[in-house]
Amino acid sequence: MIADLGFAATLSRQLARLTVLRGATRERGDEVFSFERVYAPVAALVAAIVWIMAETIATRWLQLSVLSVAEVTTAIRWMGVAIAAQLQMSLYYGGLMGLERQALANVIQVGANILRNLGAVLILWKFSPTVSSFAEWQAFANVVSMLVARATLMSAVKPAGQSYSPTFSWASIRESLHYTGGMAGMAILSVILTQTDKLFASRLLPLETLGLYTIASSVALVPLMLATPISSAIIPRVTGLVALNERGQLAALYHRGAQLISLAILPAAVVLLAFMEQVVALWMGRAAEAELIGPSARFLLLGQLIQAISLMPYCLTLGFGDVSLNLRFALASVFLLVPLSYALLLKVGMAGGGIAWLAMNLLTIPLYCRFVHGRFLPEEFKRWLAEDVGKALLVASALALALPRLLSIPEGRLAGGAVLAAIWLGVSLIIAGMLPVIRAWIVGKLAVFRS
Repeated sequence: MIADLGFAATLSRQLARLTVLRGATRERGDEVFSFERVYAPVAALVAAIVWIMAETIATRWLQLSVLSVAEVTTAIRWMGVAIAAQLQMSLYYGGLMGLERQALANVIQVGANILRNLGAVLILWKFSPTVSSFAEWQAFANVVSMLVARATLMSAVKPAGQSYSPTFSWASIRESLHYTGGMAGMAILSVILTQTDKLFASRLLPLETLGLYTIASSVALVPLMLATPISSAIIPRVTGLVALNERGQLAALYHRGAQLISLAILPAAVVLLAFMEQVVALWMGRAAEAELIGPSARFLLLGQLIQAISLMPYCLTLGFGDVSLNLRFALASVFLLVPLSYALLLKVGMAGGGIAWLAMNLLTIPLYCRFVHGRFLPEEFKRWLAEDVGKALLVASALALALPRLLSIPEGRLAGGAVLAAIWLGVSLIIAGMLPVIRAWIVGKLAVFRS
């Protein structure tokens, strides 16, 4: 989120560094204390702005026909509180990720979602079926979840067996301002990159076509949805190894992560590229719309696949605390994508947005990956290109072209889903065989099982 201003990512990196450094136990608590004292006013400001502007939003922006202005104003104000609590919680969540407490962070996040959603259903069903009651519950649930996340993080950074009161450190904040600013800049540019095509599509395409394009965009996100959790879990470890200057361990982790991402994204991409219309038809239940969505979704998916492949190089930049390359390439991408999206959506229609997205990624990501390796791990570039990505990508490309000619998907959801799952499993096994680290792990497990 833009409102995060890079604080969560910065705290995550700082805690990852301090965790591996001896004698830095107390500094972790000081770091959390300092960051939350600086960030809390930002979250409070968001809540205050929404609270003050609530009536204006209700009367001048929203078109109300059934609900009263007073009720909607109250709901907007409480949603502002909910947003502020969510922002503060994201800071603590980032801290837990930096400590490599991913499982614990995910438990808190799942619990927060259950509290928000299940509690809202009960409130609306049993007590008060109003929009203001819904918003009030969301605010309450987010505040509770934020307090739980804070208590969990503070417990995790508290020195064991010592009485300890954290202290505020301006020096720590100043030292990380450059990185924080870079991450905030990346967040802003990321929003521009991911929303430009949709903004132009809303202006240039009919409403029905815009809806289909939005669905295509959602389907295309699959590679990033599969790869992002892996990279998020790896970033703190990369940061720690950089802090310790363990180049050998860093290279080994880098290749494991890159091959794991390839295994996660390539089989899913093959299935979607080969059978996009069938997958969308099974999901939506409407074959005619699926035929219209297919071409755009394929172009968008290929662009997102390239983005997902670049996530391990991106992890390197965050681990080394140098986001200058990220900012430069993101800015160049914006300058490419904006005119391309507008021109191609205007000329080609819905598929033009996907073509523009794919073209932008083809023109920038290969250069980005080359420059990142050249700056941080120059000796590992050829291995990354060949073993981690190249061979498996070539095999995946061949499978995506061949499978539609060899296989057909049944129309029923159950039968069609089963066949697609079987294809995905088979492709996964083939791709796993092309990745040396994954292949060695499987062989080792089989040897243990046989013995």
